[in-house]
This record gives sequence, structure tokens and C-alpha cells, in this order.
Amino acid sequence: MKTDFVLAFVLMLLLASEFAFAATASDAALQVTGYSVVPTKVYPGTKGYVQLTIENTGSGTASGIKLDYSDSYAHKIISTYPSDIAAGSNSQVSIPFTIPQDFNSGMMLYTISAYYLATPEGGSSKSTTFSVPVVISQNEILQVDTLSIGKASLSPGEKVSVDLEIRNTGGIVNDLTISCPLNSSFSIEGSTRKYVGSIPSDSAKNVTIELVSSSLASVGQYLIPLTFSYMDALQNQTTPPLYVGAVNVLDPSSHFRLSLDPMSTAEIGAAVDFKLAIENIGTSETSAIVDVSSTSVFTPLGASKIYFGSIEPGKTAYETVSLGIDASASSGYYELPVNVTLGTGKTFTHEVGIRVEATPEIKITGEVSTSTTGSEIVIQVSNVGNTAIRSVYAVVDYGGSKTEKFIGTMAIDDYSTITVSASSSGTANMSGTMPQPGASSGASVPQQNGSRQSNTTQQVNRTQQATGKAKVTVTFKDEQNQPHTVIQEVSINSAGAGQTSFASRTTAKSSGIIFGLDAIQLGAIVLVAAGGGYYLYRRRKRKLDLDIDK
Repeated sequence: MKTDFVLAFVLMLLLASEFAFAATASDAALQVTGYSVVPTKVYPGTKGYVQLTIENTGSGTASGIKLDYSDSYAHKIISTYPSDIAAGSNSQVSIPFTIPQDFNSGMMLYTISAYYLATPEGGSSKSTTFSVPVVISQNEILQVDTLSIGKASLSPGEKVSVDLEIRNTGGIVNDLTISCPLNSSFSIEGSTRKYVGSIPSDSAKNVTIELVSSSLASVGQYLIPLTFSYMDALQNQTTPPLYVGAVNVLDPSSHFRLSLDPMSTAEIGAAVDFKLAIENIGTSETSAIVDVSSTSVFTPLGASKIYFGSIEPGKTAYETVSLGIDASASSGYYELPVNVTLGTGKTFTHEVGIRVEATPEIKITGEVSTSTTGSEIVIQVSNVGNTAIRSVYAVVDYGGSKTEKFIGTMAIDDYSTITVSASSSGTANMSGTMPQPGASSGASVPQQNGSRQSNTTQQVNRTQQATGKAKVTVTFKDEQNQPHTVIQEVSINSAGAGQTSFASRTTAKSSGIIFGLDAIQLGAIVLVAAGGGYYLYRRRKRKLDLDIDK
């Protein structure tokens, strides 16, 4: 310090003028070549000592050495007796001291007188006097109390307002400034230091300081270190470190609530709109950017980066984000990582839980299948849901008869059929002869050989319509091993598939049949042809008669 340098310079002059003396070739000569004060920082009430280095620069031995010393405050003389110092040697001598408690800051001057014999034969007695200054600093007179803190918890990068009372308990405090240490996790907003000015002795001043936590601050509880620099009574710049607080630095996610709620059922394979909400539960206004990540289950549709403007404390902001849910996923609970970047630049990841639903659904239909051997009822069970089902078991109750089938596992869009004989509700295989022209229904036309056999035999396999209802019961388990039972009555009405089927139609040739026509049919044709010819003949003859008359 400046004052220490001046004092050291003064000391050297004192030592040079008071302690150095001329000596003959056979005399001893003592002088102080160095000194130090322990402790280096001395306050009122401090106990310490001045350590002297005394060197004999003469050719003789200095013996019978006595040192008397006193301070400039009490002027009390104390003596000490060092050992002899041979020519060319030096000795370390400690002078103890105690600074009075009521001594104000400044300088305490210690006067030391040295008495010794210059030669070992008891030669001439010599003495010299020198002074050692001891700088007394004023005690730590600043007392700093935290009156209030804007908030006890904050996020990295957030600011906090701190109200302080700075008290001068007795001393000189001029040009007081407040700053943060370079390695601190806090800084003063908008400046490197805050100027306070002078504080008279035994008075106080209230100061508000805005501090900003570092965006890299670790989570934990902090006593905020501050450096208070001022000029004391000796015009020394004193910089005692003091602490204010405490404050808690929390993970930034603890100041926000983030939710992602589906606006419709989140089902497998669906595109769903979600309401993205951010609630600011902190005490500072901030903005946010939300990045919705893509996973094996969820894919953002459209913009995946959502921008939120200013969010006031206690307020909630909303945006909409669309997600596609993978069709091959299973139902269940999934976590979607969402990255949030705050206006302070701090980034954190929030895991949003989404429940993905799967709707198991089966479709039961029935139809009649007709063949030459009869008709059958075919019940079809189809998986039309968006998830696989397993342990599928079907029972068809039709006409009092039950048909069972274990289907097992059915993937999406799989189907299985159960065949039930239509005879359970009554069937009829009807054979007969087709009515012939000119005959009544059910009559047979005699053939030329006199037998009662129709000229054309048509064999018809007619099945009675299968009607009524089939009760179908299907049990299965979904992906979550939850059992389901579906009971459905399927109407059986074979309009179309169950109507009469002409399985075969054969036409046989008998005697007297020409081109498939019997004699009566041919006779009718001949009569019609003869009548037509006669009409044409009469018309032509009349025309010829008219021509002759002319």
C-alpha cells in the first residue's frame, strides 16, 4: 500500500541516521538490516511482535547487549538482553507488543535503544537508538444485514433484488463501493460495481442491489459473496468480503409446469392435436421455446419448435402441437422428451407422459353359402380394431345347435370363419318335373309310348331359405390382458344366396320330336302358316279380279 511504502522509507532514513555509527578497526558496530511485523495486519487490541535483524558490521564482538524499547502511546520502557554478536554475524531479536484496545487506527511508533560493549576485552561502551513504526488498521467496522430478498428461490440466469442495511460501527468509511468477486455465481445487473459513498461513524445506510445469477450456476443454496471497498482513516483501501442471503438456486424446470394434453383420444395410428401448456410458477417474467422431439412412437406433424412469448408470473400460455402415433405401437404409457429453452438461455428437458389407447373391435357377419350339396351358414369374425387381440374364442348358436371354434391370436385386419350347417333350421331337397305347355301345374303329358314320363326332365335342387338369427359369442383378451366379451345376434336371411338354385337342367329327345317340338306344337305352327298363306292368296286374287274388270 501507499502508506506502507512511505513508512518503510521513513524507517530506512531513521535506521540510517540513528543506528549507523563510525567504528574503529577493532570496535564492534551494530546496525539493523531488516525488520518485520507479525501479524501483518494489526488492529486495536492485537498482540504481536516486531522481529529485528541486527548485524555486527565491525571487526570486534558486541557483548553485553541490552535493548530498551517503548511505544509512543504508553511510553513504558521494557528491556531485553540478546546474546553477543560476533564480528560479521547477525542475530534475530523479537520485540513483543500489545496494541491498546482503545487505540484508533493510525501508526504506533516503537523506540528502541541498544547498549553494548564494543570489544571483548571490555572496551568502550556504545549505544544507539532507532525507531520502528507499526501501522494500526481500524477494525472491520462495516456491519451488513439483509433486510429482504425479492425471492428465496430462483433459476440460473434469473435476477434477484436484495435490500441491505450497511452500518458503520465506529470508524471512517469513505467512497464505499459494492462489487462481486470474479469467481462468484452472481453479478450486479448492468454494472461491475455499485457506488454507495460515505457512511458516517455510528450510522447506517439502506441500499438496494440487483443481482443476477449466472446461467451456469449449479443447483443449491448460496450465501452471496459481496466485496465492500472503502477508504479508511489512513486512506487505505479496505475490501472486507461480506455475505448476504441466503438464496436457493433451483433447477429451472421447478419454476414451470409443462403439460401436453390430447384434444381427442390418443389412439394407435391416429393423428392427434395436443394442447401444450406452460405455467410460470416463478416470480419473474420470461419467454420460452419448446422443441418437441420425435420418437419411435410419436412424430411431430408440422412445426416441432413452438415459440412462447412473454409469460408473466402466475400465468399460463397455450399452443397447439400435432403428433402422429405410430400404427405399429402398442397401447400403454409413453414418455415424450420436450426440450425447453428459457429467455435466460437456460435449457432443460421435460418428460411428458402420454397415454396411448388401443380400441379392440371385432365385426361379426353372416351369410349363406349354397352349393349342389346344400346350403351352409358362414359366420365371419374380423378384427377391425387398431390392436391385435388374442385368445379369441367363438361360439355360434343357431337353431338350437352350437358350433365352437378357438381362433387364437388375430392381428389387425385378420378374420376367421365358422361354418354351420343350414339343416339345423330345416332344409328341403326338392325334385320334380317342370310343367309343360298346355298342361296344368303338376300334370304330366303322356309320351308317344304311353308311359307317364315328361318329354323334358328338369332336376331341381331347391333349398329352403335359411332364416332366423344366429347368436354369436366371441371372447378375447387385449394387449393389456384385459378380457372382453362380445355377444351379437346375426340375422340370417338368404335373399339371394339362399334362394332356389337350379343345379342341373337336362333336355332329352323322345320319338316324334322334331327340332325339340312335339306333333301338337308342329301342327299349330302348320295351321298358323296355312292361315297366313290363304290370306295372302285371297288378297292377290282380289287384285287380279279388279284388274280384269277394268
